[in-house]
Parts: sequence; structure tokens; C-alpha cells
Amino acid sequence: MNPQLDPPAVPPLTPARRARLRHQVLDQASASDPTGRLARGTGSHPLSGEATSGTPATHGRAGGRRWLAPALAVGAVAAVAAGTVVVSNGRPGTDGAPAAGPSASVSAPATPSQQPTTPRTPTSSATASAPWLAEVDLGPAGAAETAAVAKRCKVPGAKKVEPLWSRKVAVPGIRTPPSGVVVLTKSTPGQPGGTYGQGLFACFPAGMSAAVRDTAWSEQPTRANGVVTLADTGSVGGAGDDKPSFASFQTLFRARPEIARIESRATWRGGHGQWTKGAVAGGFAYTHSTAIIPAGEYDPDTQSNGVQQQIRAFDADGNQVPVRP
Repeated sequence: MNPQLDPPAVPPLTPARRARLRHQVLDQASASDPTGRLARGTGSHPLSGEATSGTPATHGRAGGRRWLAPALAVGAVAAVAAGTVVVSNGRPGTDGAPAAGPSASVSAPATPSQQPTTPRTPTSSATASAPWLAEVDLGPAGAAETAAVAKRCKVPGAKKVEPLWSRKVAVPGIRTPPSGVVVLTKSTPGQPGGTYGQGLFACFPAGMSAAVRDTAWSEQPTRANGVVTLADTGSVGGAGDDKPSFASFQTLFRARPEIARIESRATWRGGHGQWTKGAVAGGFAYTHSTAIIPAGEYDPDTQSNGVQQQIRAFDADGNQVPVRP
């Protein structure tokens, strides 16, 4: 009998071996998806703690993750640079963001030191087909459905949670149901520590949510930058270099009153998706961009900032409103 409880040391994998193992797993997962469509991963977590279509299940910060199809999760950086919301690879929820609900944690914006500087722009005009919608706004959300979402999207232990804003939206891609509700909530009391003291959350469709920093909430849009990013969540799911990758990004903004229309699209080094019209109401705006990146145009191992959500906004007369720092 061997009383040694520690497992024997395992030598590290070589890059070539790691790549082969990754592709074996991805090929096996793809074989279970006869339609050939890619489900979406996400940079934030379901409030229910259970995996939905393409969504990793988590329980706290160290919770397990699973996907129905190949997916590479990325954390969303809350930064608007030259009209572009940049999404970078990273682990969400690692800077003390409060958990939403009793069994799930929330992705939080990266710290300022993590924010990218100069965003890349596509080098070609190539576009990609994708599960896509020309518009996602479905009008005001009902009081009952707004309250139901708000009840699940709060700081654990909060004595009170109230919805501050909501909107009914269509969900592009292959998710079921094809629509949901975006809700901005306020929990009382908020999270101690000074970063999330307001207790604010952006609650996105499919049970995903993101905490709103106090500094973001206090910032106001200007004539030079018509929107302020409050919270976002995004992912690039797929095999990367040898198979198509599905990109999906959602963002909630505070918007200037003259903004009547907002549009977004995913961009990457080799091309871009199509513009999707978002929702604008009551001083806030919501966008959801989706695209399928063709094989060979996205490499998750090297392009940490290679996928972005580009934003443009217009007033009621069709004049473009600046959305840059």
C-alpha cells in the first residue's frame, strides 16, 4: 500500500501536444452538433447557476464550466475607444465584483490598467454571415417580466432590489427563447468596498449579468462622447484558427438625450459583421452584436484584443453623434 496521498508529478504539455488535445476535444464536441451551428460561450455567468444553450454554469468564482458546443469564454472590458467596445481575453469576476443571486458570480469590467489603448480596425471590407438580426428592440418590457428578472439579479442578502430601467429585446443567434428582457437594477444595501457600493447590475437575456462600477455610474456622456459604458458581456466561441468562431457582445450604455438610434457590429482583423440596431429609451441604450468569424481569421491564442464591438449613434435627424472618449 502506498501511503503517499499526493499524485505523481506530471510534466507540462508541449504547445503541439496541447493544440492536438484541444482540437480533439473540439472535434468531439462538434460531432455532437449535427446542425453545424456554434453555440455561444459567455464572459459572464448565468444567474441560475445552470448551463443554458452554450452558457457555462458557475457556482461562485471557482465554479465549473460546460458548453454544448466549442466555446472560448472571454471577459468584456468596459471601454469605449473611438466608437469601439473592445473585448479582451481574461477571467471575468476576478476583481471583487459582487455575486448576483445566491449561486452565481458576475463578470466585472477590467481595471484601468487592463484597458486597451489603440483599437485595431478591420483591414478588409469582408463581411461574415451569422445568426443575425437587423434590430433587437421589441419595445417596453412588461412590469411582471421586469420584476421577475430584477428579483434574480441582485446582491446576495440585499433587503431591497428595484428595477431602474428595462427593455424587451430580441436575441440574435441560436438561443431559445428568441427574446428576453434587459434590466438595470439597484440592490440595497450595495456591495461594501467602494467599487460597487451603489449595488447596480445590468441584467442581460439568458440569465447573464454584469456589475456596474460606481465610477461608471457617476460618469456622464458628453458632446464629444455621447455614451458611457455601464456594463457589458461578450464571448468568442469556436475552435479558433481552423474553424468558424461565433462572436456575441451585449452592452448597456448611459446615452445623451439627442441619441435616437444606436447600432453595433462585431469587427476583427480580417473583416466585420453586419450592423444591428439596438434599443434607446429613457437615457439608456442597449446593443447586441453577433457574427460568425470565418475560419483562419481569429486565433484565440494570439489575438487577445482581436475582436471588438463597434458602435455608432445618430440623432432623430440622422446626424451621427460622436461616441468616442
